[in-house]
Amino acid sequence: HGSFLPEIRSGAWQGSVLKTALFALNLKLLHRSGWLKSVKRWVAISDFMRDRLVESGSVDPAKIVTLRHAWDAMTKLPVFDDCGYYLFLGRLVDVKGIPTLLDAWDILRTQLGNDTPPLHIAGQGPLSKLVEERSRHNPYICSLGPISGEVKYDQLRQSRALITPSVWWEPLGLVAYEAFDHAKPVLAARSGGLGEIITHERNGLLHTPGSADELVRDVLAVERMSLAEKKAMGAAGRSWLRREADPKAWLDRFDWILEETFAEG
Repeated sequence: HGSFLPEIRSGAWQGSVLKTALFALNLKLLHRSGWLKSVKRWVAISDFMRDRLVESGSVDPAKIVTLRHAWDAMTKLPVFDDCGYYLFLGRLVDVKGIPTLLDAWDILRTQLGNDTPPLHIAGQGPLSKLVEERSRHNPYICSLGPISGEVKYDQLRQSRALITPSVWWEPLGLVAYEAFDHAKPVLAARSGGLGEIITHERNGLLHTPGSADELVRDVLAVERMSLAEKKAMGAAGRSWLRREADPKAWLDRFDWILEETFAEG
């Protein structure tokens, strides 16, 4: 209900002043239409998102509920494999923490030398050239480009852990679901909904968003773990996924939301 001018001036939407201005205009028209007032129930995909909307005054707390994404987990866990590398999957953009990730691996190379674990970066985006450039200077960084299907499956299955160093407020973080489905730990930034998925020192490790030093600390912690400890951390993630993201439980929760909404008239 306030002014969008600061956001427009800074090009907050996709780095474009024009796109932000058009987005702001659409939002203003949407509010003026009165349509939003007819919405009986809002659904947030994480408690973090719900809390931010309530804090902003945008949504009546009584009208918003949390329903995290469901995940159809593999019925049978793939044969355990650990080829020693860490994996990043996602868009190669600033908000995903790519600079933090690259800086962390330069620090690791300085500290560990030839014992530095490999980092595989899969994805594409505006920072693709930066990733390729840094991989030429640091032999322990491998740029895979965009991957999918069996290649993606194999990369997850053979990884040691997944890294999600986002510096923006991740609404949830489905890439962590993918890692847990393969029983792999997740090293994540304590950002947005990621903190609801990853429990520090149980199914992964959490660091301060943007802190390369803390990410290095977490990688070194995993490197010191025994095989049994790494397996236990990955198994805890898969257990969380099968319990908290079960499709049947999701449908039951959604049915309850519908029943409560219609009961209000």
